[in-house]
Amino acid sequence: MRHIIIKTGLIFGLVAVCFLPVRIVAGSINSPQAAEDSCNFEDQLKELAGIQESNNPDYLAALMAELRVRKNLLRSILDCSIAEAEGLRAPLAALKPNSPDIELLRNRFYERIGETKDYYQMQQSRINDLGIQGTKDMAKGVKEWRLNQYASLADGATQLIIWMKNQELFQAAQKRFEDIKQTVRFFNLVDNTEMRELLAKAAESLDKAQSANEAAKEALNRFAASENSLGLIKDSLEALSETYQIFFDLSKVINPHP
Repeated sequence: MRHIIIKTGLIFGLVAVCFLPVRIVAGSINSPQAAEDSCNFEDQLKELAGIQESNNPDYLAALMAELRVRKNLLRSILDCSIAEAEGLRAPLAALKPNSPDIELLRNRFYERIGETKDYYQMQQSRINDLGIQGTKDMAKGVKEWRLNQYASLADGATQLIIWMKNQELFQAAQKRFEDIKQTVRFFNLVDNTEMRELLAKAAESLDKAQSANEAAKEALNRFAASENSLGLIKDSLEALSETYQIFFDLSKVINPHP
């Protein structure tokens, strides 16, 4: 999954710019390029800066021009944020949970992100009635809401998607291990000291990977996505990688002259 990190300018003062991070999960939207194009606010920010620096003697005209640009900028940011929510819901909907608790968790994330989309749409509906101070207040409110409400939700949903995708790797590793044990028994290699040691090492490494994988699942089930749960996912994959290296060493012992 590709993440596009975009910094969007929300102006709180006449010249001050506050940057609001917007994370787009691309691929489930029309295309990654389309997402990038729709979330590029550089031209609007330049236009706003130009109006503020123009020293237009017609104060009212300058004020109205600034308000127009601020409103358009807010609409663009909210459009981008809605696309982000839709882009994250799509891969969640495509998941095929392998247990009732994971299905419940997937549904919870899906519903909460739907509420996020509703929030952005509600903010959009208010833009027409805003003055300049209102646009500043909305920008600040949306930023704070994202930081306090949405950030951990998006992280948790993304980690769940990653965790679900990883289950195919764990299933394949378990099957590979069983196949290797069967091959060892078939060729009566159990008395080979190196083979026994490698099999024990593979079993230990695979158990370590599966334990970290299960711990990550438990953390996600508590709706407690954090650096810790992400770390558990990484640990499980690192242990799985070590397991496959041992599988490779085992294959060389079983068939030293391919």
